[in-house]
Amino acid sequence: MRRRVDAVRVTPALGRALVALGITLVMAAGVAFAAASPPSGDPLGAMVGYLQRAQHLDGGFGAAAGMPSDPGLTAWVAIALATAGINPHDQAKPGGRDVHSYLVAHARELDVTTDVARAALTAIAAGTSLRDFGGIDLVQRIIERQRPDGAFAHVDGGAGGVNDTIFAVISLSRVQDAAVRARLDAATDWIVAAQNPDGGWPAVVRGGPTDLDMTGAAIQALNAIGRRGTPAETRALALLRRLQHPDGGFPSMAHDPESNSATTAWVVQGIWSGGGDPRDWRHPDSGMDPLDYLASLQQPDGSIAWKRGNLTNALWMTAYAAPAYAGHPLPPPTVPRARRPSDPPPGNEEPPPVAPPPGDGDGHGGDDPGGAGAALAGGGGAGALPEDAPRSLRELAREPTEAASHARQLPTIAWVIAGLVGLVALGWALEGRRTLPYWQP
Repeated sequence: MRRRVDAVRVTPALGRALVALGITLVMAAGVAFAAASPPSGDPLGAMVGYLQRAQHLDGGFGAAAGMPSDPGLTAWVAIALATAGINPHDQAKPGGRDVHSYLVAHARELDVTTDVARAALTAIAAGTSLRDFGGIDLVQRIIERQRPDGAFAHVDGGAGGVNDTIFAVISLSRVQDAAVRARLDAATDWIVAAQNPDGGWPAVVRGGPTDLDMTGAAIQALNAIGRRGTPAETRALALLRRLQHPDGGFPSMAHDPESNSATTAWVVQGIWSGGGDPRDWRHPDSGMDPLDYLASLQQPDGSIAWKRGNLTNALWMTAYAAPAYAGHPLPPPTVPRARRPSDPPPGNEEPPPVAPPPGDGDGHGGDDPGGAGAALAGGGGAGALPEDAPRSLRELAREPTEAASHARQLPTIAWVIAGLVGLVALGWALEGRRTLPYWQP
């Protein structure tokens, strides 16, 4: 027979302490979950808002708060905003300069081939001529860097490089000039020959280790020039499938243990360029896809972290992630200008021509003012998906979306909060009691 013994003394102060501890832990759990959650049901809109808020009055963007505008980074942001439907001419803070004007003003500072290529991609998005970008012929500047073997050099007189050749092809892929096209065909042959045996491409030097960022970019180059569904692309996609991590993301190198947003964005754009849908790329062990991974890295201000817990180069990473999330590979779409109050109402003008898909039709070489997408004046708002964005992404933008990783955390968080609430209840029950019963045999 057992009897009840009141022997363990509990003071009112201990009860109050348990109540306070329980309340504190419940609040901390709530704050931690809110901080880990995406800021809204529209990850792309949050990215665009973050990028727009970061613009300087000179029209450019700096690497971090307080840092001066940088033309190279500014071009990446302009391209990203264009994929969300914002023409570079229209992206400006109230009272400030637009991003296109900033880049044109700094055109003569362009030096390396990849810088010139980014300017060309911005001109395509803006619907301005690649032949006269602030007085610079971007086409000629890139073409004159081509080597006899078809590769493009980083600087005048330099050796041909993988990165420069890929971006030369992407940036000039819509130029409809027979001589230019012949040069790009030679460059594309060189890219295919530079593919590693594992199916990937090196970052800079032919024969170097496979880099997944450059592999995603190479797939975009092949599709931009019209070489769709080639054996080279098939091998590259197979490699990427093998190297996807359970979190849905991709590492920069084959043996890197951690995914990052930059590499994942480049891979996603490569998937889109070949007509694939990254939401079909669910990891067999976790069910996570690359877009889940990107969304899971989104911060409360809308920016995208480089890796979990690492906010290095947030503006740059967000500029990479936005086109991937918008469903647009490179080159970007040509975005129509935002309507101004002085413009005639809809119906009194000819509809803008639709830009042909890369490698087909007459092309525009950056001169066609048409193209698909709804423009939004800069300085505010989340932007709109271009009309030619894949249906899957249009659905994703309409429906409230949480990263799958956060959804999977909900049951665990619910149990933690329930346990902490129980601790609070215990504290209240003990308040006013001076003994705790236990049973003695």
